[in-house]
Amino acid sequence: MTDLASARLGRIDPHALAELLKLNPEQRAELLHALQSTPQALRPDGTVPIEVGLGISTRLRFAG
Repeated sequence: MTDLASARLGRIDPHALAELLKLNPEQRAELLHALQSTPQALRPDGTVPIEVGLGISTRLRFAG
């Protein structure tokens, strides 16, 4: 992905994402752990690209 395309990706606070997707407390903890384990996902301001956050959240919701 080019730098320009990367710059245009929307970002969201992981806590807001978890709230929007109505994740349960266990899924929220797993989401935060997964984001901390993926250094390129978590930005210095604490946000994540929407695409990345949705991908991880979707896997968590359908895993259990």
